[in-house]
Amino acid sequence: MIWRVYFRFFSIGVIRFAALSHAFFAFVLIFAIIIHIYAGIWVKGSVRAMTRGVVTPGWRRKHHRALVREVGRGMHSK
Repeated sequence: MIWRVYFRFFSIGVIRFAALSHAFFAFVLIFAIIIHIYAGIWVKGSVRAMTRGVVTPGWRRKHHRALVREVGRGMHSK
């Protein structure tokens, strides 16, 4: 094992556990990134919002109702 010289202070059991946990968490992270990208594309209007910085009123109402209510109150109080 080429890296063994750098980890000579650890037992083989610890090294095996570290390698297994590293592989597991790498899988989880890659899976989460793929799901995150898929969800960003799946929700209609999200890509346009990320690239242009604007959303339609319908999208805003569907995904951020509290913000719409808050902004609506602010506009009516002026």
